Amino acid sequence: FLTAGGSTKLILPRVSVIAVGSRTLVPSSGQATGTTQQSDVVTFGVTAAQAQTLIFAQSAGSLYLTLLTANSSIPSLPPTNATNVTDAAES
Repeated sequence: FLTAGGSTKLILPRVSVIAVGSRTLVPSSGQATGTTQQSDVVTFGVTAAQAQTLIFAQSAGSLYLTLLTANSSIPSLPPTNATNVTDAAES
């Protein structure tokens, strides 16, 4: 899901996850300054077009991941926003 511009929308359903882990971010100087940050990393198996969508979405807003079972259905929904958030919760 992508949240940006006041709404949330499913962007890439059923994408394969290749790896999940974490990394430590250090300043570009490469020298430890005591201000390192921990970051979670998810690696997806996607096409070039899907990668382009993910890269744009990451720069445009916040990405949220959900887990699906093999039997999960993915309904076609309009973007959720401030005017219809209660409608989406009742579906």
